[in-house]
Amino acid sequence: MSRTRTTAVVRARSTLRGDRPAFPRIRAFNPLDALPERPGRGDEMAEDEWWERHDEAVYDPALSHGLLYLCHQGCALREGLVVTGPARGQMWADDRADGGGLYPLTGGDGAPLGFVAWFRRWLDRAEQSPS
Repeated sequence: MSRTRTTAVVRARSTLRGDRPAFPRIRAFNPLDALPERPGRGDEMAEDEWWERHDEAVYDPALSHGLLYLCHQGCALREGLVVTGPARGQMWADDRADGGGLYPLTGGDGAPLGFVAWFRRWLDRAEQSPS
């Protein structure tokens, strides 16, 4: 077996056993909150450095461990099911591409949406939208 294939098999087994880190969040989280204020225009080097830090913080793959993406809303905005961790079974939005961070989706009563409630809502909206 090739080294690449062996690595893929080990990763697959590890994922199935649950050795991956869990989704740690239970409340909304925006990685942008940890960044310093964006430098003003004119200091190109400082601005480039800020964008590098931005991309490293915002698009860190560890932020979505334990999240299974089920729906793409366009423009890299997604919704996913938490499959591991304390929010397991809840649907979360990933609006990092739009500066909105990650947050639990809620129903009309403010309670977190589980998969079934989210899917029913999605179907209702799909039926109502023009083709």
